[in-house]
Amino acid sequence: MVPLCCRLALVALYLLSVSVARAADTPPADLHGRLTAQDGISIVEIWGTPEKAGFAYGWLVATDVVELFDEFVLHPRITPSPALYESSILPAACGRFEWPEAYRAEIEGVFAGAVARLGASKVYSKRLERALRVEDLLVANSMADWFGLMCSSFSAWGSLSEGGQTITARNLDFPFTPTMRKAQLVLVRRADDSKHAWATVTWPGLIGVYTGMNDAGVTMLMHDSNGLPMSAGLPFTPRSLVLREALEAASAATFIDDVRGVFEKRRVMVGNNIHVSRPADESRPAADGPNAAIFEYDANKQGHGVTLRLGDAKDAASTNGAPPASLAICTNHMRSRRDPQRCERYERLSAELAKLAKDGRRLDGRGALDLLRCVTRDDTLHSIALLPATQTILLRLPKVRDEPVEIRLAPLFQSPNPESTRR
Repeated sequence: MVPLCCRLALVALYLLSVSVARAADTPPADLHGRLTAQDGISIVEIWGTPEKAGFAYGWLVATDVVELFDEFVLHPRITPSPALYESSILPAACGRFEWPEAYRAEIEGVFAGAVARLGASKVYSKRLERALRVEDLLVANSMADWFGLMCSSFSAWGSLSEGGQTITARNLDFPFTPTMRKAQLVLVRRADDSKHAWATVTWPGLIGVYTGMNDAGVTMLMHDSNGLPMSAGLPFTPRSLVLREALEAASAATFIDDVRGVFEKRRVMVGNNIHVSRPADESRPAADGPNAAIFEYDANKQGHGVTLRLGDAKDAASTNGAPPASLAICTNHMRSRRDPQRCERYERLSAELAKLAKDGRRLDGRGALDLLRCVTRDDTLHSIALLPATQTILLRLPKVRDEPVEIRLAPLFQSPNPESTRR
């Protein structure tokens, strides 16, 4: 493995070599990625080493990476002033977090790909009045650690779903800008060595997981939460990268142990509820144990920072007889690691699922999306139903595209590395 100092020097030399180059309109012959679209949703597939996959990602979405930096990270609604960014946020992202080497290399590749596509003079922030640097992409990839995600989700299976399949659905709620609403895409990272392939709904230049599924059908959803007081010391790992590491490691039969193993070794800066699920249906039931769980995860050393919640008595009681193991609900408060607090969105989801069970109805993907409307907010950026058994997602972008788009991930996970395509 190339030492970090040497790798940074190589990146610097590369960027110097292209600093006066014109924008490259023709993709490199060996570009390890492609960009397609389905019903208006961009899908970026990348593969290969972190450096090659990152370069392809940056090349394919270069313009969006630059635009989104000024129109999200530095937008006045998110960051009050460029001076605050330069004096506080940028140094904290570089000094407070540890960046796993492979992920750091991939981010460096994203930056190099954007420079190769646009030319260094155009990888520029008007708000900062300077050229962007790799460190600025580190900030972008840690934004979820500075701003909370007010999200809502549930998993249902068994008697609550069509065919008994696991259905996981969530709203991602986050401080937004108009550009951020429209820039959402699906990123597919093909399998690398012993890691699982995975996909996430994200934004250009971000390499972590917020709403994701892997090629074993394991799903993972990030929620902000009221964690215990911090007792773990520096450094922390950006939580989107921790979720990515867990998703790359998690197999369906052992998903709880696999995810817990990653969380216990990585310190996070903020409190989290991480909602995970796995595939099951009536023809292919999962092994013994639940098909969904909530990891209550924070920077307190108690339990190595992790408490597992498998639903609670109130969830089971609210469904009027539905099996207790067939439901999980998650919003933004802990219910096991800390005493539960009242949450209106949690109560709405409980009530809707109770009515579903009482009426004897079963959810499908579209039904799950419709149920989420009861907790949709003005800052809901996407609503999604994940169907692990078929590795399918139904994605709706409120205020951008209300009609859901069905995307089959299995072919994207399994397809051979195609020839590169240009945007």
